Amino acid sequence: MLYCKHPNKLAQLRQNAHLSQKQLAQKLGVSQASINYWENGQRTPSVKAAQKISDYFKMPISEIFSPYKEEINITNIVNAAEKFATSRKTNDDISSIIFTSKEYSMQELQSIQDYASFLKSQRNLK
Repeated sequence: MLYCKHPNKLAQLRQNAHLSQKQLAQKLGVSQASINYWENGQRTPSVKAAQKISDYFKMPISEIFSPYKEEINITNIVNAAEKFATSRKTNDDISSIIFTSKEYSMQELQSIQDYASFLKSQRNLK
């Protein structure tokens, strides 16, 4: 499995070539969604797709991608646990606010849903 050394590296290469995600996807024979996922670090390309990217930009694969490895140490585990606990508490707090009140109009509920979708999209950009 490969991962992007710098998730924005692929986006930088594409932008420097003055290509949209759709244009690059067409040139590589992949979907635009794949390009988006790779650029945002949400998914990793197959070795075959990485080779196509390398060939297209005339760069060694190692300049763009590296073998996937994740350091597992106690600090990473503690940080992940703290993040999960905070996220869980926040989700529980939000749920109690939303579901204990029957006073929301349909428009207000739609606004809450829209805002939640916005927050999720912002998380994916980080």
